[in-house]
Order: sequence, then structure tokens, then C-alpha cells
Amino acid sequence: MTTVVTAVVLFVVALLMSHLQLYNTLSAEATSSTSSLKTASGAVVSRGPYPITMGSANTIHPGAAIIAEDGPIIIGSTNIIDDKAVIINRLPPGEKSSDAQVLIIGNNNIFKGGSHSEALKIGNNNILESGSFLGREVELTNNCIVGAACVGTCP
Repeated sequence: MTTVVTAVVLFVVALLMSHLQLYNTLSAEATSSTSSLKTASGAVVSRGPYPITMGSANTIHPGAAIIAEDGPIIIGSTNIIDDKAVIINRLPPGEKSSDAQVLIIGNNNIFKGGSHSEALKIGNNNILESGSFLGREVELTNNCIVGAACVGTCP
């Protein structure tokens, strides 16, 4: 049992370290182009080569990263994305696709500091606690809480 717990702890630590490395890399680069971004009144957006569309009254804290690396991102209204939270639309390492999939996030979600989401579909009224991770193949419906440092992936 302790071997399993140790393995899980090591996995979470490695995940958090890679998240911190991604955050440091993004912080060091300046965002120079916002031509592919569409924002409604009151929204603040980060970066990416694909379009990022946001509804109104979203709050994106300094240090948060929204990256449309392998497809567009659509974010609804009144979401809160805390510092060091990452929302990224990217393919798994080594996977290639000619069809860009859209990452869609609903309304009234909270992405706490240090959370990391690659999930293509997130519904409404969800909370991703600090250090949580959602993989690309996960679909989060409505009114869910992903606990601190919890990892959600599909085999």
C-alpha cells in the first residue's frame, strides 16, 4: 500500500513541477499578438495560435495561461481563472491530427491557482481546486468539484 501511495505522490510532484516549468516559460515570453483573440466586455485573455473566444465578466488573474496550441478555445461567461492556472488545448505527446478540436468551457467555473486543464469539454458551475489536473479525454459535466491535487485522466 505504501508503494502505491509513494508512486501517486511522486506522480503529483512531477506533474506540479512540469506545471511550474510551463508557467515559468510562459511568464518569460512576451505576448506580442492578440489578433486571433475575441473578447467580450470585461474579459481578459492570454495567448495561442488558434482563436480564443470569451464571454463577458470573466476574471483571469495575472500568471494564468490560456493556450490554444492545437485548436480553438471557447470560454463562456463569469468564469474565474486564478493565478498559475493553465487551460490548454493541445494534443498528447507524439499524437498528430489534421482536425483541430475545439475546447469548450461553460459558465461560472472556477480554476483555482495551480490547476491544469486539458479537458475538451467542461460544463457549468465546476471548481478545479489547486493542483488538480484534467486530461484531454476527460469530460466534466456540471456542478463538479475536482479536489486539490486530484488527477483525472482516461486510459
